[in-house]
Amino acid sequence: MPFKVQPTTLSDIPQLVDIYLAAFSNNAFGSAVFPDTPAVRQWWIETLSHELQHQKGVAMYNLVEYAAGTDTPVFANNDESLQQQKKNIIAFAKWLRPMEGVDPAEAVEIPTQLPAGCDEQLFQRYFPELNRRHRACMGTEAHWCTQNNDPFFIHSPPP
Repeated sequence: MPFKVQPTTLSDIPQLVDIYLAAFSNNAFGSAVFPDTPAVRQWWIETLSHELQHQKGVAMYNLVEYAAGTDTPVFANNDESLQQQKKNIIAFAKWLRPMEGVDPAEAVEIPTQLPAGCDEQLFQRYFPELNRRHRACMGTEAHWCTQNNDPFFIHSPPP
């Protein structure tokens, strides 16, 4: 099945949150910091929506599965009802474009308020340090960083 890279839209964000939480659901660290709860899901929807619309230099893209030989996306769960149609987004990536005179790490906003149920102490120990090390390794060099893919996606080659 063919795939296409497409820019992320606000309507894609809930699916990206599904992918993000699924990617870390079997990971003790990920599920401690961001347990899969309605409050955490809503927080991620708001956070990613804000970043897509307002974060300086952000570029977000989805990898979408398409039906062979068509320009029609495959819909998740083969559910083609008008109210529940969702493109089958397999993965997404977020990138900060290089900006003149701006350290990309400085453009990253580390949230200060987490939803109930998150391990805020673990979050505050890990993510600022990750950001610091990213800056130490990459500096201001432009680079792509793949964020997440759907761990439940199984590609079946055509017969």
